Amino acid sequence: MTQEELIKRWHTPDGVQRRVNVLELLRNQGRWPEALVGFEGVGDVVANVDLRGIDFSREDLSGVQLDSARLEYACFDGAILAETDLSYTRLTGASFMRVKAPNSGFVEVDAEGARFDEADLTKALMFHSNFVDASFRRANLEGTDLSRCKLHGADFTHAKMVGLDLMHAWTEGAISLPSELDPTKR
Repeated sequence: MTQEELIKRWHTPDGVQRRVNVLELLRNQGRWPEALVGFEGVGDVVANVDLRGIDFSREDLSGVQLDSARLEYACFDGAILAETDLSYTRLTGASFMRVKAPNSGFVEVDAEGARFDEADLTKALMFHSNFVDASFRRANLEGTDLSRCKLHGADFTHAKMVGLDLMHAWTEGAISLPSELDPTKR
């Protein structure tokens, strides 16, 4: 399915109801993939973990388990994701603008081209992930672990980076990354 089709399916009457069901199950630690059985495009994804293109803007998803989900092109703008587990997810092209996600887990994610502008990612665990061409403009990355990440072309313009861990990260071509944080200078 195309990016447009993935997003559009959530705006159908069936998609709107499934989104409501998924949110309820996530918040109650239920088996949310079961709410997607028979949904358009879900058969393309193993174990029905298909939330590609969903809009979770301004939702409070603190502490939920979204690990291993397919979230390409999903929108989390303005959401609260404190202590949320998004490890092992696919977040290509996803938007996390102005998200509040302190102490969250983004371990081993594929977030190429994702946007984290103005996000609060304080003390987030984001190691061993792909953030190629991602944007962290004006994000709070204080105490965040980006060790062993691919950061080629990632934009850190005006980001807060006190205590940022970039050990063994691939930072060549990253934008506005202070040289004192460059792991090759350590």
